[in-house]
Amino acid sequence: MKYLNTIFLIVVTLTCCNIGYIRAEEQHKIHRIEEIENVLLNNINNSRITDSEPIVFLVGESNRQRELRLERERAEEIKRADLSRASNTSYGRGYVSQDGNPYPYGWCTWYVAEKAEVTTSYGNARNWPVNSTEPKVGGIVVTYESRYGHVAYIEAVNGDDITLSEMNYKWWGKANTRIINKNNKVIKGFLI
Repeated sequence: MKYLNTIFLIVVTLTCCNIGYIRAEEQHKIHRIEEIENVLLNNINNSRITDSEPIVFLVGESNRQRELRLERERAEEIKRADLSRASNTSYGRGYVSQDGNPYPYGWCTWYVAEKAEVTTSYGNARNWPVNSTEPKVGGIVVTYESRYGHVAYIEAVNGDDITLSEMNYKWWGKANTRIINKNNKVIKGFLI
């Protein structure tokens, strides 16, 4: 509802200005705000919006671009849900995914087990063993970055910098890459 109030305030502000002349660009902005307001009203009426579930409209994004972006996001969500169901795993129950990965989809442990072909369950990332103090491409870095630890796959080593690919670092179920210094205090060690 707070989004609707904000948009209503913007619409009222734009339409109540006694300018006498509104350029085509400003008319487009008003039309765009009205479209957003209609989408929000439709979503509220369909009970698809909650205060914890904001709708994102990118500045300068056309209707077609927004539709394509939303379509891609829906496809990604469906893919993640399918992978989650297909992994058939749950912590503490000892289930194994259909492809031999011992971890549930979406977590850093699942991603690294897929990339490095790990078939042994070590539990939470914090408990993964380390056998080296030096990183190696194709190896695994084990860190204390959360209460449960974190693991990531080593894509490249350039001096003291390590390029990692990982999942569930920024968002659950999404992979990303980043660079970390091999002497960083959060690193427990490396599994080569």
